[in-house]
Amino acid sequence: MSCEAEAARSEFVPVTSERPADEGPDDTHALTWAALLAHWLDVAKATVALPDQGDAGRWKRSLPHLIELHATALALTDITRLRVEDRAVARDKADVLAKRANAQLQTIWRGVPMAEDIVEAQEAAARAIRRSLYAGLVELYWPGPGILEVPDLDLGDGASGSVGTLAVMPPGSLAMPREPVAWFAERPPIAIEGCVAREADEPRQVYREIGADGRFVRDLVAPIDGDLLSGLPMLVVHSLAGTPIGLPPKTRDEWLRLQRGAMPGADPLPVIEMPTG
Repeated sequence: MSCEAEAARSEFVPVTSERPADEGPDDTHALTWAALLAHWLDVAKATVALPDQGDAGRWKRSLPHLIELHATALALTDITRLRVEDRAVARDKADVLAKRANAQLQTIWRGVPMAEDIVEAQEAAARAIRRSLYAGLVELYWPGPGILEVPDLDLGDGASGSVGTLAVMPPGSLAMPREPVAWFAERPPIAIEGCVAREADEPRQVYREIGADGRFVRDLVAPIDGDLLSGLPMLVVHSLAGTPIGLPPKTRDEWLRLQRGAMPGADPLPVIEMPTG
């Protein structure tokens, strides 16, 4: 990279996550996506000083698209300030904006390796779009002691649970202490007796490992955005951003009988919680 190009790169400072001031005492005021994104674009542009001379070249042409990617990612961190009914449109527009910026960057860097900083910005924007699906996420976890038999659930919106985002262990599942039994966002809350509701940054899955003899060995609890782990996924995603995904394959009694038959004993399985982040 030339000295001029390096100077252009070093002038690009990722924007901070400073939030816009509230418009009034009511924190539930509605913001439009256009206003939210415009704010972050203004912040991003204020942090960039483009060189007027030199051969910054690709970096100089890339900076406006980097601004778009960073602004998109940062605006999505504020998506919970939008009305729930406006969030799907916001996510769609963010996805279109990111794809447009990525297409321009691919053209600019065609034939040469793309700079690591730009790849990181692309990955950050994609990650922000995925995580925006879980804005305001609530996790229900079983604190113990002992094993919880997940009961029949009243999802409050029909058997499919097709409002907002919802994942839950099917009725008849055996939940171990410290495990998430359900998580949901952008929908009416659900409750399971004995479980504790808490805010969560990202959804987690429980992977139940099965030994060669067909019996359960242990549970791994890990973010769903991480590597796919071996084992039986215990939480079924019923709906994602209002789109129905799946339903439990068996009745509560059938699933409970299979679960009990695969337990190695009466004690809870070991639970290993994988790092989040």
